Amino acid sequence: MVELTVGYVAGLIAFTVAVVQLWSPNTLVFIIAGLLRDKNTAATWGVAGRAIQNSLWPEFLQTDTSLTRGVRGDVNILVKSIHVMRALIAIAGIITPLGLYSAVAPSSRVVPTFYYAKDLSPFGISTPPRSNLSLARTCSSGHGAFTQGPAACPYTNDLVIETGFGNGTVSFDFPHDLTTNVPDILREIYGSGTAGLRTTVSNYFDIEYRLYSTVTSKYRNNGSAFLVGAFRQMDSVILNDNVQPVEGLIVDTKHGGVGLRNHTLPADIGRGATWEEDLLFIEPYTVCVDTNLTLDFSVSADISGDFAQNISLVDQGGFANLNKTYPYYDRDNGQQDPDLKGRAYKAAWMNNAWTMLYLNVTNPNNETSGLKSFSYLNSTVGKEFPLEYSSLMQYDALGISSNFGNYLNLLGGDGGDYPNPFNMDSGNFSDISMICSGAGSGDIANISNILVNCGLMRGAARRHDGGSDLYFESGSRWSSPLYACASSVRATIKTVSFLLNGTEELKDLSVTDVRPKVYPNNDSIPLWGVEETGKSMDEISPIWGLVSPAYENYPNISVIKAESLHLPGYSDSSDVSSKRTYQNMPGSDFFKAVSKYAYDISDNSDTYGPRVDYTGYANMALYVKWQNLSSSPETAPKIIDLIWTDSAAAVVVGTKGVLGAGNVGSPSEAARVSVRPMTNQIKYRWLFGIPALIVVLICMVIGSLAFCTLIFRRHNLTIMRRHLNQSSAGRLLTGFLYPEYCNLDTNSRVWSQTVGQNVVDLGGDNALMSLLARNNFSKGGTVVQETPIAGEGDGFLVPRTPSPYNGHTLSPQFPPPPQLFPPHIHQG
Repeated sequence: MVELTVGYVAGLIAFTVAVVQLWSPNTLVFIIAGLLRDKNTAATWGVAGRAIQNSLWPEFLQTDTSLTRGVRGDVNILVKSIHVMRALIAIAGIITPLGLYSAVAPSSRVVPTFYYAKDLSPFGISTPPRSNLSLARTCSSGHGAFTQGPAACPYTNDLVIETGFGNGTVSFDFPHDLTTNVPDILREIYGSGTAGLRTTVSNYFDIEYRLYSTVTSKYRNNGSAFLVGAFRQMDSVILNDNVQPVEGLIVDTKHGGVGLRNHTLPADIGRGATWEEDLLFIEPYTVCVDTNLTLDFSVSADISGDFAQNISLVDQGGFANLNKTYPYYDRDNGQQDPDLKGRAYKAAWMNNAWTMLYLNVTNPNNETSGLKSFSYLNSTVGKEFPLEYSSLMQYDALGISSNFGNYLNLLGGDGGDYPNPFNMDSGNFSDISMICSGAGSGDIANISNILVNCGLMRGAARRHDGGSDLYFESGSRWSSPLYACASSVRATIKTVSFLLNGTEELKDLSVTDVRPKVYPNNDSIPLWGVEETGKSMDEISPIWGLVSPAYENYPNISVIKAESLHLPGYSDSSDVSSKRTYQNMPGSDFFKAVSKYAYDISDNSDTYGPRVDYTGYANMALYVKWQNLSSSPETAPKIIDLIWTDSAAAVVVGTKGVLGAGNVGSPSEAARVSVRPMTNQIKYRWLFGIPALIVVLICMVIGSLAFCTLIFRRHNLTIMRRHLNQSSAGRLLTGFLYPEYCNLDTNSRVWSQTVGQNVVDLGGDNALMSLLARNNFSKGGTVVQETPIAGEGDGFLVPRTPSPYNGHTLSPQFPPPPQLFPPHIHQG
């Protein structure tokens, strides 16, 4: 059903008016013609003639005035143009209003007050109130279970005495209890980039764990409780494919990432409003490379269950066409370019090369024997290498693991059905993730050692026997691609567009656009800082944030001026399957835990119960989504980014909003955000205005022609009046009948008061025409009847000398004129 808009209603009205305008005058003319008699006053003939000739009846009945034979060409064109213009104006009058429509649209900007809006979704009702306890930091010294122990954190006055023993163990003594408080100087440095700016952009200290718990330690805070983060899933938005606000976050399940915002809404807006804010986003960035290997299998199903059989690793070029040159990537320039593609390619190359050694497809380099690597190659494209049943336990699920080569039996180097002549084991394959990441627990925690997680993705299987991908039919053949992927996490500022529909609740707040912030010049690009302590990454989690240029050369800090900051860390951190954290530094830890979790979804359980199923094993809609995305290495990265985003949404919140930190800041901290209230406005679709535009252009041409006529043809109103008289039926008749009393230049009022009231009989067989012909010669005889007809004038002519008549009916005074008409027409 067509929706009626303001424009359509106006168009219907205009169409109706046009029909009425066409019908009513012509119908009235029809009535006038019916009321006319053959005998009427000259004035009646003039007025009625004007109405009749201006109607459509001449065109419809094809009478004299509609025919063009003998008409001057220029006059004929202009007369026809009148009809064309009438038609165009009628069409424009109907079509032009169709473009009108009513819409609720943004109006001029205002600066309203904002208020906190509670989220009533599962995220909101599961998020506890913010604790009065602050961040809690713990640091350590040493590595490993026997040598690692507590240490004083930067800028604290803590003292730890370490004592080493000959057996390799170390003891740690504390003259005073350690503190978990973050010193004010660190808050000042890493909050300086947004301090006092009245901005909506969050910083490091505006990030908090969504869930938290309290713990105690006899060595810390004199036994007082301090906060740690906690992990529990509360809802999943991974299938939503949109950008939505939840308690404390903007969650982007279109591209991946979370924006930090403690949600506030403008007050007293009415219909709603639209506005923009700059927000800090934490987002994953992933690249995948095809190994050109697939896991192919068939499904066996009976009443007792189903499983994969005939499992084989298929060489799609990953062995036969492997580049024999060992690859390298640039790990020294991680902030400018983390080279994730180079890392993922190296991981894919090593996975394939190590697998080839395991399967005895080729050989490694042997310096003792002098045998060069890849001396032989026992594979071709399409060759299948059968695998054990245990290689694919969950065939109907997506697989992502940080363990490369997990499709092989790597326990103890036993090759199963393969000789494994080079004794490849899990240790060889576990090195791949470390090499791809570029940093481990013993590397220094600084701005250069960025977090990179690497792993092997087994794509969601798709049928290659022509059947449907939506059900696992017994005997059907399936194939899963294998990709090597690498991910980093970056902090960046984005401009977010909001739309509130006027109900003043968070559920009615929508995000209409998210785009990278545009910086007008180099000076406006943000300055990022990362803490430099000299400690390794398993000893401390460095603080980072937007910093003021005043701290650019401050000690123990590295800075970079860039649109984004790749966050520091290493890939072996605890993931969110751990029930709680060991400290409360979410800005340093949460993204590492979420990244590790995203690369280990294949293991669907842990000590604390089942994880969220991101494999699609228990969710067919998710499995279909993974089938589509894992069909190519270009779209497969989005899988990891979405898993990261969905997990992060349950882990952290942003505490800063328009009203400042915690939305309880002073008025001087509140951001000044202008909004555009939504108002009901009349808008127009300009395509419908084309007919009106054509009419306007033609009118301009007509106006120009009229001006030229006025100037160059010396045209004026006097000439116009004369031509009107010349084309008046009543004036023409009396001009022939009473030339002594009027002519074409006689004033219209004088003409109306004299001869205009005389009755002219146009009945019979053209009697008047015969009369006019005779009168043209004799100036005498006439058949004009002066006796007035009731209602058509009661005056008589004032006689002039010589009078052409002396009674009511005059006879010819001269012989009849030559015959002007055919013999069958009566001439009077």
